[in-house]
Amino acid sequence: QIKGLDIYQDRPELLEAFCIDANQTMQMGFTLDKTKDDAELVIDKEMIKSYAKELRVLSKRNAVIQEQLEKEIQTLYTQGEFTALKKISDAGFVLDKKIMRAVEENRKKEKLTLNKEAAAAANSTSVQTQMLTKAAPVAVPVPSPAKSAEEEPSIEKISAAPVSAVAAPAEMIRPAAIPVPPAAKKKPTELEYYNRSLASLKEELYALRENTEVGSAEVVPEVSSPDETKTACLNDITAINYWMIRVIENSNDSCMLRDAIKQMKAYGKASMESCGRESIRYVEWHGRIKPYVGKKLFEAEAGCPN
Repeated sequence: QIKGLDIYQDRPELLEAFCIDANQTMQMGFTLDKTKDDAELVIDKEMIKSYAKELRVLSKRNAVIQEQLEKEIQTLYTQGEFTALKKISDAGFVLDKKIMRAVEENRKKEKLTLNKEAAAAANSTSVQTQMLTKAAPVAVPVPSPAKSAEEEPSIEKISAAPVSAVAAPAEMIRPAAIPVPPAAKKKPTELEYYNRSLASLKEELYALRENTEVGSAEVVPEVSSPDETKTACLNDITAINYWMIRVIENSNDSCMLRDAIKQMKAYGKASMESCGRESIRYVEWHGRIKPYVGKKLFEAEAGCPN
């Protein structure tokens, strides 16, 4: 329910991958339930072990997402993003009393504003109606049948009748200009997104390397500093991003696609050590590469003659 929020638009896989895996695991649980309730079916012990393992993995990933969400809730509260906070609350996440009070106050303000706008619109419509009702009709001279043709008023005289009586009402009923909504922001393609992401990661990596080099003289030999650990993690994540671009660009070349996915998979495993399983970056990028390292890699290997 919350994966559509703006805070997740730049990293949809963070929640998307979790939802996909959770649904697959849930289906596995339903299958085990049927097996348990049917005396004719044999319970697959390996499937039970696999199910239990998947639940433990999901539990850890859920904890990481919850921890990150807590930080994002505080950021949204500071920025006054009460609409997003209400969606999070409606989804079932518990917000503290201070934030909920702010959300409720904002809801009341929005409702009051809407009521005022509706009342103003209704009042404007009423005033226009009254003006139109009071507008005097234009009298058009009609020739009398009793008069002779010579005495009948000419067309020129009729046309010259004053029209000022209808000028004001015509202006009053002129429809207001309808505001044109701003053009929707074009969503970047997958390739554009990863190219931007790579540029951002490189910039962050270069800045981190400079800081590490400046402070390297103070680092105790054979002991990794926090910056060095972060650099190693960022190195692996940047490499994953680079190979993801190669994967997208070579989707029609089985051999190139196979090699790119294998490289991406290798750096994915490396990031598990350098970033840590609980790292939000590892969780996010693991979700990004997961769809490629299974069926797509198998298909690429099958389609490559070398």
